[in-house]
Amino acid sequence: MVSNVDWSKAKTILIISFIIINILLTFALFQDNQKVDATLEEEFISDAIRLLNNKNIILRTEIPKENPSLTALIVEYENIKLDRLNESFFEDKGTITTKDEGLGEIKYEDEIITLVNRKLLLYESKKDTKQYNISSEEEAIKIAKEFLSSVNFDISDMELSYVKTIEDTYYIEFSKIYNGRYLESAFTNIQLNNTGIKKIRKIMVKCNRRRRISNIYK
Repeated sequence: MVSNVDWSKAKTILIISFIIINILLTFALFQDNQKVDATLEEEFISDAIRLLNNKNIILRTEIPKENPSLTALIVEYENIKLDRLNESFFEDKGTITTKDEGLGEIKYEDEIITLVNRKLLLYESKKDTKQYNISSEEEAIKIAKEFLSSVNFDISDMELSYVKTIEDTYYIEFSKIYNGRYLESAFTNIQLNNTGIKKIRKIMVKCNRRRRISNIYK
């Protein structure tokens, strides 16, 4: 038996159904945008601090009370030249050698600089004459900063991110900072002992401009 379909009534039902669905989706979207992040509320923060204190974990920083927006930072490699490094490190007394495309060296007495693709600097010194009597990590950090400044590296946008002592050698890392935030893969690693700076590994980058993106937690 074949029944007749009331197409006019069926279309009306479909239209009403789509209208209801659109209203529900619009309401859900509105609710999502208006949703408050519970982790930013004072009560949640107080409870979190209390629980950490119960575990003998003390926070020595201020907990953010707003969701930060993500900023895309446009950076590029400094494209540094061997001539400039030779002047800064060795007063133009080093011998420059270009081995392959993107690979160059500067040698001066017991020191050598290798520059890879004009962006990665590798420095090594084999000097064994005692120059310092380092007694603390703070003193080692001070010596590292003074050396970087002496070879014309800007340390105003660098902050200490790591320091460790193994036997008589200090391993120090500085990270590049932009507007108070660490830049990933922009670092300066230094090894030193009482004979001076032994090794440097530095990524040469500079910041150009920023582009703001939406809230990172939405």
